Order: sequence, then structure tokens, then C-alpha cells
Amino acid sequence: MHSRTGFGDPLNCGGPTHTHTHLFSQPSLSTTQVINAALTLAARPQSKVAQDNMDVFKDQWEKQVRILTEAVDDITSVDDFLSVSENHILEDVNKCVIALQEGDVDTLDRTAGAIRGRAARVVHIINAEMENYEPGVYTERVLESIKLLSETVMPRFAEQVEVAIEALSTNPPQPFEENEFIDASRLVYDGVRDIRKAVLMIRVCPLPHFLLSRFSKHAGNRLRTKLHQLFPLLGHYF
Repeated sequence: MHSRTGFGDPLNCGGPTHTHTHLFSQPSLSTTQVINAALTLAARPQSKVAQDNMDVFKDQWEKQVRILTEAVDDITSVDDFLSVSENHILEDVNKCVIALQEGDVDTLDRTAGAIRGRAARVVHIINAEMENYEPGVYTERVLESIKLLSETVMPRFAEQVEVAIEALSTNPPQPFEENEFIDASRLVYDGVRDIRKAVLMIRVCPLPHFLLSRFSKHAGNRLRTKLHQLFPLLGHYF
């Protein structure tokens, strides 16, 4: 689990975390090398040597992207991650709608793929983040928002993308319900925004409950009494 605090390993105060050190110690994988390998394979698609060479570069590229992603995760807070993801998805939704209206199938397909990738990453990161909290009403709200996005909203969005691409790919383009696509796209943005709001509620609301959940196992009823004395107006949380 990545800390996401920006401070890395608390025992490693004098330098970068292991992830960062590993990242910058790796030999650089040149974009030119990857492009050349792809061009060679395109020119000789039946060549096993060209295919194997491309697979090697692909694996190295994906590995370095994962390392870079983990390094960025280590220095990015969840709140910032969600805020940036929400903004990017809003931009991508607008691009999708414009591409739809202009009949630009390639941009529509590419941008819709970016939206699906961003949404999937939000689900993955926030699911992992919830493991840092004791179960409660606020974490349940977050998990419900995640479930709605991943199991209802995204499948509907993917379906509408497929319908739109099929309709626009015919000659001449076939009519379809443009508003259905726009609504499905908007729901993706709304879903990510709702996750961010639910996570924010954890930050601002359940501190007494969180403290009790963490420490009541060891302190028992005495701590419960103290918490009620300290937070008399918030007693319903615990």
C-alpha cells in the first residue's frame, strides 16, 4: 500500500524512497527504440524475431510506466488525485461530445478509452485507500459510490460508446440517440465527483468515531466515557 502522504518512508528521512531510487536508477528506455521496433514489426509482420523484439520493448515500457506511476502515487495525496482525475474526466467528456457531434470516430474512441482508464484507476486507488480506515458509515458511502460507478455507470457508458461508434462508422452514418450518450458521459463525471465528495466526508466528519474504532479495543469503556465527555455533541457517532 502506498503512503500517498508525500513523506515516503518515515525511517528514510534523508533521501528518496526505494521506489524513487529504483525508478531513476533504471536505464532509460528510448522512445525511438520502441518506435523503431514497432516499425520493424509493421514492415515484417511475419517475422518472429521482430515480434519477439517488440514484445521485449513492450514489457520494458510497461514496467517503467508502472514504476513511474507508483512513484507519482507516493507523492500525491488522495484528495489531489481525485480532484485532478475529476477535472481530466470532465475535459475528456467534453472532447467526447465534440467528437460525437463532429463524427470524429477516432477521437471519440480514443477519448472514451481514456475516460474508462481514468475511472478504473479511481476505483482501484480509492478501494485500496479505504483499507486504511475502520469500517463505518462514511467508508460505506465511499464503497457504495465506487460500486455504482464501476458496476452501473461505466458499463452504460461503454455501451453508449459502442453504439455511437457503430452508428458513425457506417456510410452514411446511421442516426442514434445522441442525448443518451451525453447522459451516460455526464454520469461518469458525476460518479467520480460523488466519490471525491464521499472521501472528503471522511476527512471532515468522523474523527471521534475513527479514534474510538482505533483505540477502544485497548482502552475499553473508560476511553468511551472520556470521548463522550470530550465530544458531548457528537456522541451519536460512537
